[in-house]
Amino acid sequence: ASCVFSRTSSVASKQDTKGIDSKGIEFQIQLLIKCADISNVFKPFGIAKRWAIRITEEFLLQGDEELARGMKVTPSNDRLSASLVGSQRKFIDFICLPWFEACAQLYPEGFKES
Repeated sequence: ASCVFSRTSSVASKQDTKGIDSKGIEFQIQLLIKCADISNVFKPFGIAKRWAIRITEEFLLQGDEELARGMKVTPSNDRLSASLVGSQRKFIDFICLPWFEACAQLYPEGFKES
């Protein structure tokens, strides 16, 4: 995520001064696609909850597979210790917020409170 912030700062400063090159445009498109991909947490609660349950089950199945292969189970994929609420909290804090903050840096007008 730290590379996102340095790249965002670079693109944002170019946007303010001398325009954006094709790599900057490509980066912006990638950023917007990533934000769209992880946007379920910002949808109405019923929709967000359904997606949270689905993704948590996917992670738990991944943990089951890791265990079956004799691998160390990733903590967020461990049925014995992972929780839906804890997993979502970490996902929002460590994945979603950094991406959306980077997007807000490039498009501040889209993130103003009404």
